[in-house]
Amino acid sequence: MEAIARLKQDHREVEQLLEQLQRQPDEEGMTRLAEMLGAHTDAEERIVYPTLDSKASGAHQLVERAHAEHDEVARLLVELDGCEPSDAQTAKLIREIGQAVRSHVEEEEGEMFPRLAEALSKGELDVMGDAIDEVELEATGDADVGDQ
Repeated sequence: MEAIARLKQDHREVEQLLEQLQRQPDEEGMTRLAEMLGAHTDAEERIVYPTLDSKASGAHQLVERAHAEHDEVARLLVELDGCEPSDAQTAKLIREIGQAVRSHVEEEEGEMFPRLAEALSKGELDVMGDAIDEVELEATGDADVGDQ
């Protein structure tokens, strides 16, 4: 699957899981959220952002902002890891993660992905999509990440 479609698929899956967790937090879902976001972040930071930064003129600020957004979500996930599903803090953290992810997704899909599509050929995007799959598989050990 080409890279942009692959990344958008990840976004939809995370959004669905966040909606589920906002209705009913559970340990398995919280663990899955951290795993999915960690794998996706790893793929973006190892493959997508360096490519965008080097191939798309003026993309450096977008990439720097995206790294900062990833850092914020990672910080929130560390806090969430210390919570039980029934903790009052859990619902608050899931809402905060949801807001941060939605904002990040809007920026990526509205600004970064169009620039990536302009900067790379279809073949390059296909190769990038395969590389994203490999990084996510490496990060999770789950061949189904992104294919659900």
